[in-house]
Amino acid sequence: MLHRLVYRSRSTIPPSEAEAETARILARASGANAKRGITGALLLADGQFLQAIEGPLAEVEALFERICSDLRHRDVQLLEFAPAEDRLFAGWAMERIDHEDELLSRLPLADGEGAPAEPMLAPLAAQLAAGRTSA
Repeated sequence: MLHRLVYRSRSTIPPSEAEAETARILARASGANAKRGITGALLLADGQFLQAIEGPLAEVEALFERICSDLRHRDVQLLEFAPAEDRLFAGWAMERIDHEDELLSRLPLADGEGAPAEPMLAPLAAQLAAGRTSA
């Protein structure tokens, strides 16, 4: 059964290294996630990670355990974790989202009005919208 998890954490990556380290994270995650049936999106802004992960329950749980143990994260907060009918990030093994982007229109979690497609993604949409206005 498909599950979706959304979390937030504080980054321990020095700001001067954030761009390069995030690129390394995404490069590794894309290949590994594709093999495990995981899709999602990652935002790093203002020293915080915000990520949505979706896939088989066991794979999502295992990935979240690795994230919680990863020293690049601290103060990990689970925002949402629930079964999902469909993938919202079907084409994204892991996509980086920059808060300079037109976030909600780019993400497959918004309807034409910019509202979350599913209520459980409201925390992600709100965080992304906040990043968009502070750009």
